[in-house]
Amino acid sequence: MEIIEYGNRNADTVLLQPVDGHDLYFIEDEISVIRKGLEEDLRFIAFRVSDWNRDLSPWNAPAVFGGYDFGCGASETLEQIIKVCDDRSKSYFIGGYSLAGLFSLWAAYQTGLFRGVAAASPSVWFPGFTEYIGSHGIKSRCVYLSLGDKEEKARNKVMATVGEKIRETYKILKEQKADCILEWNDGGHFKEAGPRTARAFRWVLARKQQKTEFAGGMMKSVIGTLVKGIIDRPVGSHHPEYTEMIYPVNYGYVEGVFAGDGAEQDVYVLGTDRPLLAFEGKVIAVFHRFNDDEDKWIVSLDGKDYTDAEILEKIGFQEKYFEGKLFR
Repeated sequence: MEIIEYGNRNADTVLLQPVDGHDLYFIEDEISVIRKGLEEDLRFIAFRVSDWNRDLSPWNAPAVFGGYDFGCGASETLEQIIKVCDDRSKSYFIGGYSLAGLFSLWAAYQTGLFRGVAAASPSVWFPGFTEYIGSHGIKSRCVYLSLGDKEEKARNKVMATVGEKIRETYKILKEQKADCILEWNDGGHFKEAGPRTARAFRWVLARKQQKTEFAGGMMKSVIGTLVKGIIDRPVGSHHPEYTEMIYPVNYGYVEGVFAGDGAEQDVYVLGTDRPLLAFEGKVIAVFHRFNDDEDKWIVSLDGKDYTDAEILEKIGFQEKYFEGKLFR
């Protein structure tokens, strides 16, 4: 797989898109539309796949046109993309058009790495796909969907189900509490693929900015407050589900304060290496998860301050599995 990069390599926001040779003809125009009016720098990485039907398909499926079956190379492709995303302080967005849009949606059910999914005219007619997402949980909470208003009028019987399937996909995503939109474009599948994909990326980027500003305002009202609560996972204890995970810090909850998941507010408690049963201290930071319903408060027992690097190192044993930002 060929990797082609555009933009600022040091940018905090990274866009990822599987492409073929045809996509590369208009990829720079697509990027210019994405960047228009944005203040932040972007890094754009195009992954040119060698076999479109094999490399982007999550499982084997019979051909629906052209006599060319679909392979099951998506897992390998995703593994290669994830290797490029080695700096977890960055915000990664994945997207694409047609089968690349389907791949991006599927990837959001495999990993929480991606802060948003830009699926333009995704091939959700793919056999078994809506059944798959309906029985699994999405790990990326922000999803853009679009479809041309003539795509469901295709002569191919399988591909003509795309309208029904995109509506079903949108319904499933909303039930799974994803921040999602379904936008209808004029025309069929092969009209303005580049501009449609650019609009998809612009939407998820705009949602990122809105959520970050909202979260920042909410966090400021919490930081500096004194709280107390219970430690239910003391230093040295194991995660109740993932038993290989051992807690290097005390982890508990604030009694009577409820988080986005409906449970009492979780906290990491810093300031001692001893296992605790209860705690009382000051909130010095909040780790806001972009791809989950929960935020994690960071509490200092003795009021001592810690640098961002120190906090992220102490909570990284668990937060490395999530996309998020530390607010101070």
